[in-house]
Amino acid sequence: MRSRVLAGLAALPLAAVMASCSSTPPMTAAELITKVNQATLSAGSVSYKVIATQTPKKGQAKAPVETLTAQISAPASAESIRYDRGGGNVDVIFVGGLAYVRGDHSTLYYGLGFADEAATKYAGQWISIAPNDPPFKEISATLTITSNIQAFIPVGKSITIGNQTTINGVTGIPLSGAAPASITVKSGALRLYVDPKTYLPVAAGEVGLNSSGSQVSEVVKFHSWGKPVTVTAPTGAISYSSAVHG
Repeated sequence: MRSRVLAGLAALPLAAVMASCSSTPPMTAAELITKVNQATLSAGSVSYKVIATQTPKKGQAKAPVETLTAQISAPASAESIRYDRGGGNVDVIFVGGLAYVRGDHSTLYYGLGFADEAATKYAGQWISIAPNDPPFKEISATLTITSNIQAFIPVGKSITIGNQTTINGVTGIPLSGAAPASITVKSGALRLYVDPKTYLPVAAGEVGLNSSGSQVSEVVKFHSWGKPVTVTAPTGAISYSSAVHG
């Protein structure tokens, strides 16, 4: 359903976020990751923005910039994906045990499996998705704090910790390593910045290649850790079962 990308992060340019660091850390990378996981679960909620850009190969058209904004908690979460041009825009809300999706034709056709006619008819309208509907499990799984934060934690055997640093007012301990494979980036390098006092993520930067071999970069900024997420179910939503057959 979604890719990890997003916008509004000019304050954290990728070149600065991915700047080199070195030091002998007071703890191992594994220990720091454990603290990050514990801190994020204890916080219970977070908001963040990601901006993703793609460098096209020679002869390819410039790819659109993808922006994702998210408010993640339990039992209510919300995400929005926007492109600066083209299709694929979507809003997702999870509240009251139901998922709600509002997408354009492209999202409904490719993401939810709507027939062309139904995707045209219901584009831009809220669709309610119940637990017994086919897309529910996948959608709800992307709206947990664990699934969202794990996407920005380095993986592999060569994870390193650098000196505490400040980038445009954001202070953090850099944790660097391989990026988890995702819809957006198949392989790449990731650096996560962790608050040295709370062990909560404050920012991240990623550079890698997508499935077509083009370079993709993402910059992420986290905020509002532990603050309640207020989400309201949209009115007038059409049930998935009715829409997909309509």
